[in-house]
Amino acid sequence: DCERCYECIDCYRCYELLYAQCCENCHEAAFLFDCHSCNHCIGCVSLANKSYHLFNEPCSKDEYEKARRELLASPDSVSKALGDLACLKRSMSQKYYAGLQNEEVTGDHLSYSNRAHDCFDCTYLEDCKYCTWLHRSKNCYDCYAWGLSGELGHENHLCGNGFYNLQFCDSCWGDVSDLRYCRLCVHESR
Repeated sequence: DCERCYECIDCYRCYELLYAQCCENCHEAAFLFDCHSCNHCIGCVSLANKSYHLFNEPCSKDEYEKARRELLASPDSVSKALGDLACLKRSMSQKYYAGLQNEEVTGDHLSYSNRAHDCFDCTYLEDCKYCTWLHRSKNCYDCYAWGLSGELGHENHLCGNGFYNLQFCDSCWGDVSDLRYCRLCVHESR
């Protein structure tokens, strides 16, 4: 749900964001970590609802524009800005996990989920355990990889895009349902 972003990880609803991680609702910014609802910021960590900041300090619009031009001018200046951001990150306290808007969850890189335990790199989960890289899924247990609106998955690998009620399956996708002990089942509707 991001648009015109580059080198961003775990960012949600962002626009024109560069070199950022764990950000939400940020736009026209670069080199951010764990920022929320920020715009026109560069090199900032753990800010919320801020505009025109350079490395967590307020600045003018002209200072921001100048810094943006200079920091994005060459690979060397980008590398330096990333190094400065890493130093700022080390100097500030951090959350123990990366994630946004969760309830009753354990794991890491988990966002918009409820009752998801020991899950990693997942979004929009509900009532799931031991899942990795699963999205928009519910009632799943020990599933790995790319489910987009899946439900009732148990011990599956690479099952996604509309799966329903799959158990012990591998590489089954494309709106498949009610499968047990299946491998390489692909449903393609034309």
